[in-house]
Amino acid sequence: WVSAGPEQHNHVLSSSTRTMLRGVGKQPNLSFCCLPTSSSLLQSTIYNRNVSFLHNSRGFYPSATCRIPRMLLRNRAEQRRFLNLHEYQSKGLMTSYGVRVQKGKVASTPKEARNIAEELVSEDAKELILKAQIHAGGRGQGHFDTGFQGGVQVLGNAKEVEENAMKMLGNSLITKQTGPEGQLVSKVLVHEGVTFSRELYLAILMDRNHNGPIIISSVEGGMDIEEVAAKDPTAIHTRAINIEKG
Repeated sequence: WVSAGPEQHNHVLSSSTRTMLRGVGKQPNLSFCCLPTSSSLLQSTIYNRNVSFLHNSRGFYPSATCRIPRMLLRNRAEQRRFLNLHEYQSKGLMTSYGVRVQKGKVASTPKEARNIAEELVSEDAKELILKAQIHAGGRGQGHFDTGFQGGVQVLGNAKEVEENAMKMLGNSLITKQTGPEGQLVSKVLVHEGVTFSRELYLAILMDRNHNGPIIISSVEGGMDIEEVAAKDPTAIHTRAINIEKG
């Protein structure tokens, strides 16, 4: 990496960025490394007052080696995430790649939930499962801000599905992972129940300790995998994935 003053990069910087960097350059002990070509990109990388910019072939990265004036901090971009999927969206993806999942559909109203349930019963579903759709685990043991218990219900007919959907939709579900405020339920998933003799757990997660993806597996599968990990850590198997070799 090559460090240089801002004036040496004028030929690759926009005029607005050059103006900002001239102000930054008056600060002591600053270093610059291949700064981005627009002020918006520069601003989006700043999140506190003690960063400099490092660059390699993959992008621009902060490093705690210099002091950044407040004029750049005023316009810093807010971090946003776009990787959260609801259960119904994940099942849709798996279905598109030929992975077998339970038959079912998502509903936004109690009436839609009942229609889906009736369709499943006509296809010989013996049990109906109703699940609140939020970005959090522990839904089955959760409770709603109305006092209604359980974000996952095992039901016997379409009328019960409609009644329970009415208690979920438009209310906030509170679980161990949501915080006390809970999360608003705007959709519910209705699918068939299935009979199984064995349940396994498999997940691919992004892990900060390994700085990349890991595979977590257990023969003690089920909804309460966190409790399994707490009671018997040896039942949980973890393997890091090399992002270059797979």
